[in-house]
Order: sequence, then structure tokens, then C-alpha cells
Amino acid sequence: MKEEASNNNIILFPKLEQRLLQKGKDYLDRGRVNEAIPLLLDAKKINSENQDILYTLTAAYLKLGSMQKALDIVEEMLNLGIGDYFETTDMYITILFQLHEYKKIQQLITMLMEENQIPFSKMDQYTELLHLCERMDDVENIEHSREFEPIENIFEGNFTEIVQNIAQLDIEQIQHHIDTIRNFLRDEEEDPFIKTILLNTLKENDYREVVTIKKFGMEMNLNVMEYPSVREVPFVEEVKQFLFKQYEQKNPSLMEYTNTLCERFFFNIYPLERDFTNVELWANAILRVVDRYMNENEVADGNDSQFRISNGIDEDKLQEAQQFILAVEQKFVSRF
Repeated sequence: MKEEASNNNIILFPKLEQRLLQKGKDYLDRGRVNEAIPLLLDAKKINSENQDILYTLTAAYLKLGSMQKALDIVEEMLNLGIGDYFETTDMYITILFQLHEYKKIQQLITMLMEENQIPFSKMDQYTELLHLCERMDDVENIEHSREFEPIENIFEGNFTEIVQNIAQLDIEQIQHHIDTIRNFLRDEEEDPFIKTILLNTLKENDYREVVTIKKFGMEMNLNVMEYPSVREVPFVEEVKQFLFKQYEQKNPSLMEYTNTLCERFFFNIYPLERDFTNVELWANAILRVVDRYMNENEVADGNDSQFRISNGIDEDKLQEAQQFILAVEQKFVSRF
């Protein structure tokens, strides 16, 4: 009997579940993730269907970078019907996006649309996300299934055909087509999304000459080998982490939408963010645009934005950053 009591002594303490949860949250708030997770796992053993425990544990795994463990918990919540369905679904999509599981996101959103399960207020958000995942899935599929053939004209054909051509480039073909490539990157009218893919391909092939890029009225000279790839830019990660810390537990739905906009915006403008220095400015500008989208306003008044997270930012600079994001968004949407 003593051994049995010892094995089950975790249930002898009153309100232990809530005490473990609160202690885990405290550690998480202080950045002590590795200390928070064991406490949250103990709380989960006591009550495996407590949504607060599961959401907090998911947030801890995300902060630690353990995406698969976070995904397992959220899938368990969806399967068992724990928590708010769309809040959990938004979190699920966020994690899938981080794992580059674009096909799974497409299948999920398509199913929800076919079953008329998406609230009207979320329809635009999910439609935009579906389009983005279709594009990202096309790009990744092409990059991972290269069939090298001679290329006569890299930039001839539709979007998918052009990306296919770029994906097939090796260093010899790059050198052969370098004048065409340079002209494309310098042409303000050419697709900024494709320019990002092209720059990434130059980097993958160890191209070391400086190129000139024009996007959204700005010009930059860049040696791609001396700058991070599009998915590894420190400034972008800092903006995403800043937003993540603000909303990881407060509003998972907002977090998913914000993360989607971040990915889309910074992919399109790469490498213009090289000259950005104010993380809070761009985080707030992104939130301002999300606020506009979620409230379907013609013009979002930043002073009234429920999502603004800093009062120490110059309003003129914030509006300028917001308008730039909206201009990039308009360019992206115009492709559809």
C-alpha cells in the first residue's frame, strides 16, 4: 500500500493541477522554458483535457522550437474536441506553416470551405492563406524535383513555368543567362516574388557577384553570399519573435494571421529588410494591417487599434510602414 500511495502521491495535494499550471506559466513568462515544460507535463498527467494546460504546453514547445511536439498536442485537442475549435485550428495551421506543410493546410482549408464550416468573419483570412500555401507549395515542390534541361528563356511562360526554370539553374546556366538575370532583377515592373526566388537560387549556386535589385520603388546592391537566405534573415525572425511573445497565449487566432502576413510580406520584399532596424515599428505596422483586415475597415486608425503593442513609436513612421505593407499586399493580391 505504501508503494501504491507513493506512485500516486501526485493526486494527494489539493489543487495541484492549477498550481503546476500557474508555476509553468510563471516560468514561461520569465523565459525559463526548460523548467516550465516538466511542470506542464505533470499538470497534463493529472488532467489531460484541461485546455489551459494544453494551450500553455503548446506555447512552451513552440518557444523551444519543438514544432512536432506542439503539433502532436494540437492534433490531440482537435481529435478530442478540446478547446475552441477555430482557436485550436488557427494554432494548428500556424504550426503546419512553420513546418512548411503547405499541402496539409490546403487540404484542411478546402475541407472546411466545402463543409461551410468557416465563419464569415474568417473567410477572407482563410482564402488568402489558401492562396499563399498554394504558391509556397508550388515553389517547394519545384525546388525539390529539379529536372535539369537546357533553358532557352528563363522568364518565358506563366508563374509556375518561370519558377520551374529558375529551379533548374546551375552555376553554368546562371553564368550563361547572367545578363538576362541582372536585367530582370533591375526591372521595377517584374514580379518581386519571383525575384526573391531568383536571389535564393543564386545563393544556392554560390554566385558571388554583386547584383542590383529594384523592388517597390527601392534599389539595393547585394552580394547574396554575404547575406542570409530568405528564411534566415535575423531581422525577420526578431519581428516574428517579438509578435510571438506578445500573443502566443493571449490570442492564437491573431498570432496565426499575423505570422501569415509576416511570411508573405518579408518574402515579397526580400532583401529590402536589410536596411530595416526598428523591430517594434514593423511589428506594430504588421499588427495595424492585421487590425484593418480583421475589422474590414477602409482605413485603420492606428490610435484606436486594439492590437498596438507600443506607444513609443512615431505615428508618421508607423503610418508610412503600414502603407508600405499594404502596397506590397496589393501587389501580391493582384496576381490572383
